[in-house]
Amino acid sequence: MAHFFLTDERLTGRKMLGIALALGGALLLVLQGESGLPDANQASPLGFLLVMVGMIAGSAMAIYARKYLRQFEGFDVATARMIFATLFMLPIVLLFADLDFSRVSVQGYTSLAYTALVGAFLGLIVEFYIIKRFGATAAAMTAYVIPVVATVGGALFLDERITLVMLIGMALIVLGIAIINQQRQITRRGYIPPT
Repeated sequence: MAHFFLTDERLTGRKMLGIALALGGALLLVLQGESGLPDANQASPLGFLLVMVGMIAGSAMAIYARKYLRQFEGFDVATARMIFATLFMLPIVLLFADLDFSRVSVQGYTSLAYTALVGAFLGLIVEFYIIKRFGATAAAMTAYVIPVVATVGGALFLDERITLVMLIGMALIVLGIAIINQQRQITRRGYIPPT
């Protein structure tokens, strides 16, 4: 999408190779059942369709932000996104969710506050900074780091084991991101190799 809608983020052979490797690593983890999700390869097709819709919407947001919102501060953009997301979701939750706040513990409220402030709000500020500074493609590539961090974190803190398939998948993801970042460094130095 960035290739077609942003003049400063054209696809090159190196960038396509990096994206293919990172995507291949993520797919390897999911298709081999190494994602930590039970029977992920037998999940409902609707789930995969919704993931695709979410990815397209997120990509469109990154492109829009890169093209039209670069003059704004990350705090302002993150605040607007949180407010509009809340206004959009609140009626849906009130209509379809069974809300019983008496069952929520202090730990639950603390977890909710942490998720909202650190996981969502601070995450949106960082994402917008990456979009402004490095581009929509780089912002999208950060999603590939999540399985690597989650796998290492699971092994360190939850005694989960890392399998050979996980190592290969993580290596492909890291290699793909490194290839894309190498392209960016070469471009910044003023030399763009033929592709």
